[in-house]
Amino acid sequence: MTTPPQDGQHYPTQGSGPAGAQPPAGYQPPGYSDPASGAEPTSEPRRTGLIVGVALGVILLVGVLVAVLFATGAFDDDAEPGQTAPAATEPAEEEDTAPQQPHGAYPAAGTDEGGFILTAPDELAAGAAPEGPVHVVIYTDAGCPACGNFESAFHDQLEGWLAAGDLALEYRSMNWIRPPYSGDAANAFACMAEEAPEHYLDFLGSITAEQDGGFQLQKQGLAERAEQDYGVNITDCVDEDRYADFVAGAGEHGLAQGIAGTPTVIINGEEVPAAELGATDRHIEEAIAAQ
Repeated sequence: MTTPPQDGQHYPTQGSGPAGAQPPAGYQPPGYSDPASGAEPTSEPRRTGLIVGVALGVILLVGVLVAVLFATGAFDDDAEPGQTAPAATEPAEEEDTAPQQPHGAYPAAGTDEGGFILTAPDELAAGAAPEGPVHVVIYTDAGCPACGNFESAFHDQLEGWLAAGDLALEYRSMNWIRPPYSGDAANAFACMAEEAPEHYLDFLGSITAEQDGGFQLQKQGLAERAEQDYGVNITDCVDEDRYADFVAGAGEHGLAQGIAGTPTVIINGEEVPAAELGATDRHIEEAIAAQ
């Protein structure tokens, strides 16, 4: 352990510090005088330190004053009397001109549950399903082979019931089975619903039915199909995932409702048992007859 430094003392006391460390032979702390000589201790080191300290303080004070004068414009040739020079500012950051991804966009005909309601094969309802017709909700996924099989089996019948005004058909597209394809396709369906609602049903049905054979498209392929088959340009909407949040919301709602898989069919609030999905047409006909 070392003793706290005192005036003129800069070495550890004997026995402390590295082994054998001692002051140099003949060392005397500044200001020290041998008491045996009767001489008074000198105060020279104290005076020297005081003078040096005062000088450093004066230099520091002058530096501060000069800095203040510069800051207030006293040395600015362009500054008018009584006017301070403008404060220096940091260079403005370059504005980010990159296009922002419009996640969070909401398609005009989209429902709060993440679906689209058809009241005719070429017409989407704006809002809730109309009263009167049977309300059929289908939870579907474009990456789901069973959904592809379902569309292959029932698409034409569903379109016929729609044309006859017998039902309101609501598709809710999930992103569950084969991401990212499932989400890309669901976003493309939403793009079509927004840009050309008259083609929404056929676009969704044909793309989903192809999954029955394991066929799936990249984003570019989805956009090309819309252009080739319907003359509708949804390329930007597909590329930028414009309705990604809408699609995600549909999946969250489905989970919150306890939907266990796709396809799931609900007729007037009653779910068709999974074991009876192959008889969906019979369940719908019974509901229409009961209206």
